[in-house]
Amino acid sequence: MRRALCITLLLFTACDGPEVDRPDAAALSDAAADAALDAGSDGGGAPLEDLVMDEETQLTLTVPGGEGARVFVEGAPAGSVFDEPSRALHLAPDFTQSGEYVIRVDVVEGAAETSESFTLTVRDTIQPPDPVVTGEMEIWGARILHLELTSDDFLDPPGLAGRTFEANVVVPDAASAENLLPVSIGLHGSGGSPGTGGGGRERFSIAPSEPYVSWWTGQHASAPEEASAGDVVANTSQRRILHLLDWLTRTHPGVDRERVTVSGTSMGGSGAVFFAIRYGYHLAAVSSALGMTALPLASEGKRRSMESHWGPASLDLRDDRGMSIWERYDLTRALADDPWVRDVFFTTDSGVTDGIVTFHHITSPSPLTAESWAEAARRLRVGHRIVWDQRGHQTNEGGFVGRWAGSLPAESELRRDRPFPAFGRSSIDDDPPTWDEAAGEFTGGDPRGARNRYLAWVTADAVDARARLELPLFVRTEPPAEPYADGYPDVGDGYPGPLPITADVTPRRVRNFRCLPGESVRWSFGALSGEVEADADGAVTVPALPLGAEPVPLILTRE
Repeated sequence: MRRALCITLLLFTACDGPEVDRPDAAALSDAAADAALDAGSDGGGAPLEDLVMDEETQLTLTVPGGEGARVFVEGAPAGSVFDEPSRALHLAPDFTQSGEYVIRVDVVEGAAETSESFTLTVRDTIQPPDPVVTGEMEIWGARILHLELTSDDFLDPPGLAGRTFEANVVVPDAASAENLLPVSIGLHGSGGSPGTGGGGRERFSIAPSEPYVSWWTGQHASAPEEASAGDVVANTSQRRILHLLDWLTRTHPGVDRERVTVSGTSMGGSGAVFFAIRYGYHLAAVSSALGMTALPLASEGKRRSMESHWGPASLDLRDDRGMSIWERYDLTRALADDPWVRDVFFTTDSGVTDGIVTFHHITSPSPLTAESWAEAARRLRVGHRIVWDQRGHQTNEGGFVGRWAGSLPAESELRRDRPFPAFGRSSIDDDPPTWDEAAGEFTGGDPRGARNRYLAWVTADAVDARARLELPLFVRTEPPAEPYADGYPDVGDGYPGPLPITADVTPRRVRNFRCLPGESVRWSFGALSGEVEADADGAVTVPALPLGAEPVPLILTRE
């Protein structure tokens, strides 16, 4: 059975922020606007065989289907959101996402399936100047390219356009169209300079520079003059990072855009989280050491510092998408609001006695959401590892080594195009200290610890089909972690204790086995089996699975 699908344009709008004379505030193209008018307002809608829109604009379509039908949409630009219950597809391509996208819509009604497609053309309307290679150095199996990026009024406020920013890019010799290699983006701390970003013979890397301490965010439109009411605070620092990634992809074959990670320490760790809040749909994972998770939790001194970039807090300026800049950079808010942020794997590593980026960013509730990062990660079932000890901001804890909690095994590769398990409530989870107002310090819980340590999966063996999802799960035990001293955690990668470890498991980054809210799903795990219901977001959680040293597939099926 085949019948024509009717795709109705529900809403067309420029970015939600105030009108400004800049490319990122451009309205929809004439073709898309004409299509909107043709669709009419009665909900019947004329079929749209193709659509045209500009970069940095937004568009919402509805794809109707019969009552009880399942609707699947594939091929939209990364960052697009399809809400199946409402049949709404929200498109918001950024300035690096021009091109043609063939979007396929499948409607399944009982045994009948209808498949149609249309072409979305995103016009290349924003073209920042590319960086210039100013030097090159050979290292073992790779080259380090020294770059200079000159900003325009998209990469900087108009009054600051023309500034130059240095960056280093590592290009592996072995990279090719037939040998795609991952990319790491390394963000330096306050007062730092570009390193190599962790690249080498098996990995590309990008190490940008941010000499202005905006914590890798942006500056208001009137800079360097005083801010005025109505100024937009665009994410110019983040645009420069994304522009470097786009340039690397366009100019060097072998970049695997499914394996892009961002990391940093201090301002760089904060910037990694903030970059994911805006551009997490480009990322597989984020690693933040000694970084902020929510600007509303920043100290008064840091908030005053941000006013030099964002304007006085009393002005409550908006960013380029219409949100208060003082609310944008709160990970607990972003996780609740944006589905694609919940598909990013986050690692945070913090010091309880850190006096510069305080431990409030881990366990204190954000004034905006009344929830802490540690609470939100568990409640929203996000892939995460949270690690803490008693170190300060610039030193390890006496002789206790930094980065003691180990890493994921090679089998647990994080990719945008493959599902992974978000673990929660592990039986060996530690509890981080919380703020005691009367004592004026963080107390209770475990002075040093981690959440979701040692838990792993086999990415290559994952299966993501419409009727079935499989994720092989296990506990990393090799090489075993070693004791350090009484009162301290073991140091290393593998779990040395008794098995099994129990944990809740929620599949994330699922493309095909997507569920409707309240949908019933059957599960099996070795000899165990049962049935669970998808939550209000369509996520499925299987509680208290016993994990051992050998991979066992968690299998989800539906009728």
